[in-house]
Amino acid sequence: MKRIALLIILFTIGFSQAQTTLKAPVLKLKITNAQDSQWAILYRMLGLRKQYIENKTIVNDTASFHLPKLNNKGIYLITYGLPEHENQVKVFYDGKGDVEVSFDRKDVVNSLTFVSDENNLYYLYKKNNKGLQSQLLKAVKEKNATTFNKLKLKAKKFQEQYEGFAGTSLVKYFIEADKIAIPAKLLSSKAFKAYQKAHYFDAIDFNNPYLYQADYLLDKVKNYTYKDTVKRPNAVIKKDFDTVMKKISTDSTFQYIFLRDAWKHYAGKSDYVRKDIKQKENAELANYIGDKYLKPLTKKYEDIVLEYQITAYKNLSIGNKAPNIVYKNGKKWTSLYELKNADKYLIIFWSSTCSHCLAELPKLYKEIQEKKGLQVLAIGIEDADMLENWRVQKANFKDWQHVFGKGKWQNSNAKKYAILATPTYFILDKDKKIIAKPDTEKEVLEFLK
Repeated sequence: MKRIALLIILFTIGFSQAQTTLKAPVLKLKITNAQDSQWAILYRMLGLRKQYIENKTIVNDTASFHLPKLNNKGIYLITYGLPEHENQVKVFYDGKGDVEVSFDRKDVVNSLTFVSDENNLYYLYKKNNKGLQSQLLKAVKEKNATTFNKLKLKAKKFQEQYEGFAGTSLVKYFIEADKIAIPAKLLSSKAFKAYQKAHYFDAIDFNNPYLYQADYLLDKVKNYTYKDTVKRPNAVIKKDFDTVMKKISTDSTFQYIFLRDAWKHYAGKSDYVRKDIKQKENAELANYIGDKYLKPLTKKYEDIVLEYQITAYKNLSIGNKAPNIVYKNGKKWTSLYELKNADKYLIIFWSSTCSHCLAELPKLYKEIQEKKGLQVLAIGIEDADMLENWRVQKANFKDWQHVFGKGKWQNSNAKKYAILATPTYFILDKDKKIIAKPDTEKEVLEFLK
C-alpha cells in the first residue's frame, strides 16, 4: 500500500510539473510597410462565428499571439485593419509548434509567406491551381486539343502530388476540395464552363467540420450562386440557389446565414461588399430568396426584424404600387392615392432635427420648384414635442404637401415604408407605382431630368 501511495504521489507531482511547463504555441505576425496597421486581432474560426483569442498592438512591424495550449488544431484568422474583411489572413494550424506569417502590407497576396510547411503548401497549391485553371481555359478558348490533353494529365499529376505532400495535415481537406473538374475531352468554351459548373461541388465534402469552420463552404456556395450574377439571367440564378439548397438541406443554420447574406446582397443591403462580387440591387431575386427560403427560416429563428424587412422590401420593390399614406390636409383627411394631376410623385421622409435633411432639402426644393408634372409629399417623422420645430422648418418648402409623422420611427407611415434613416426618397409614376428609390438629392435630380 505504501508503494502504491508513493507511486500516486510521484505521478501527481510529475503530471503537475508537466501541466505547469506546457507552453502555449506562438503565432508571430510580421508586416512590412505596416504604417496603416497599428493593431491586429486573432480569432479562431468556428464556422458561422469567430471566437476571439487575443488582440495585440503592432510594434516594429511585429505582433505575437498565443494560441490555446490544448485542443488548438484548427483554422485561425488574423485581422490587421479596417474593414476587417479586406484586411485578414487565414492560418491553418495542425497543433504542432509555433507559426510565423509575414507579408508586405502593400501587396499581401504576392508577398504572403509562412514559417509553416502546411500553410506554405496550401497557399502554393492555390496559386498553382489557379494558374492551371487559366491555362485550361486558354486551351479551350483556342480549341487546342493537344495542349488541353497535356494539361489534363498535368492537372491529375499535380493534384495527386499535392495530396501526397499534404499527408494527414489539416490542409489536405482543402486541397482535395479544390480539385479542378476537367472533362474527358476538349469541349467548346460554353460546354466547358457548363461542365465545370455541373461538377462544381463534386470534390467538396459538406460534412467536413474543417471546411465548415474555415467558412470555405459558405464562400463556395456564395461564389456558385451570386458571383457574376450581372451576366446571368434571373431564371438561371434561381436554379443555382435551388441546387445549393439541396446541397445544404440538412443544416438549417447554414441555410439561414447563407440566405440572409444572399437576400441582403440582392436587396442592396449588404453589410459589406466583396470586391470580386458586384453588388447590384435585384428585387426579383431578393423576393424569390425571401419568399421561397428565407422567410420560413426567420420564423424558426424568431428573427422578427429580418422577417419584417423581407416583407417591407417586397412591398416597396420597384414596380409595386406604393403603400398608401393617409394624412390630414388642413381640416380635411386625404391620402396619397387621392392625389391627382401629376406625372410623377416624390415622397420624402425627413425630420426637422436631421442635419442631412436640412442640408439636402433646400437644394432639392430650389431645383424642382419649377418642375411641371411633379407633386411632392413630405412626411416629417418626429417626436411628439417637435411639432413646433417641424412647423418652422416645413415653412421653407411651401409648395409641398406636408405630413406630421408623430412617433418618429414607430410612426405608421414610417413603418409601412421601412424607414431606418432620413432623408429617404421614393419616386412614383402617375399610377403611384414605385419607379425609383434614390439615395441622395443628387440622384433624385438625376432621375427627374
